[in-house]
Amino acid sequence: MHNVLQRTVIASLLALGALGGPVAQAANDQQFIPLATYRVGAYASSGIPWWAGEIDYFRYINEVEGGVNGVKLVWQECETEWKTDRIIECYERYKAGLDGAPTGFFFTHSTPASYALMDRAAIDHIPLIDGAGGRTESTDGRVFPYAFPLLLNYYGQASVGINYIAQREGGLDKLKGKKIVTVYHDSAYGRETQAAMQLLAQKYGFENIQIPVADPGNEQSTQWRQVRQINPDWVFLRTWGVSTPVGIKTAVRFGIPVDRLIGDVWAGSEADVIPAGTAAKGYQALAPFPGGDSFEIHKKAQAVHPRSRQEQPQGPQLLRQGLLQHRPDQRRDCRRSAAHRPGPIRQPRAERRGNPLGI
Repeated sequence: MHNVLQRTVIASLLALGALGGPVAQAANDQQFIPLATYRVGAYASSGIPWWAGEIDYFRYINEVEGGVNGVKLVWQECETEWKTDRIIECYERYKAGLDGAPTGFFFTHSTPASYALMDRAAIDHIPLIDGAGGRTESTDGRVFPYAFPLLLNYYGQASVGINYIAQREGGLDKLKGKKIVTVYHDSAYGRETQAAMQLLAQKYGFENIQIPVADPGNEQSTQWRQVRQINPDWVFLRTWGVSTPVGIKTAVRFGIPVDRLIGDVWAGSEADVIPAGTAAKGYQALAPFPGGDSFEIHKKAQAVHPRSRQEQPQGPQLLRQGLLQHRPDQRRDCRRSAAHRPGPIRQPRAERRGNPLGI
């Protein structure tokens, strides 16, 4: 049963990509996966571990399981620096496949790119994957059949963050009158929780304040000076790449208590807090998986391509996400173990359909 289950997501995506795909003469024994990577630039600290996890998983599928139902995976990287125009260029270049192998699916790993590619991917019949991100409405597969925002969406992240704050304050009724600031990356990614936060503020009576940080976020003194003037009870940090450690350090410099900062999924890896140094002590963030490398797939992937401790990319939390997001059995184990782990922030199961706010 597990052998069938662990291939469910990736096999179904490959099948979707093959049905109606643009390649006339497809290789019978290969499926192609273009990878819009970003290993350089302002987001490299996040991209390097994420894509390492993805490729580790593909190698494991090929070398241990013999592919997906015997079909091997092949891939090609495009360096995009997480720039939307380059991600779109990568999609267009490889949507017809490579050397006869049809494109099985496309990782946007970018909410701005997910918005930009949503309509054309539906026309091209190419599934888009954006783990723990993407366009929130695409959670409803009846409306967006070729979009797959795996793990959880941004409305769910906002809901989890507010539920945690309520837990710390002593109940949802204690949120009334509180000031909650969201410092966000000024992109489709950063803006994606605004509607959810507005709904939650209306329901629970807290003051919802949104402060943008321009890409890439190397300088944030203006924003955190404003935060200090507001004197909020909590700050939701929805930054990305270099803007996260800069945000943490600048917040502390302006006297914001770091234990009142809550990062979202993309502001909570080791690559985000290590560069912030001692300023990050006490910082908290959401995560779709428990920490550690004790999952079975870690052991199997390490056996296929062992890395020394020195070779491990900085940011193992993102490596875990890249490695685990395809495996329904591992995600189920994560949810089961997370329910018994100490610590206040837990992720709800991200449903393909249903109320994304979870309220």
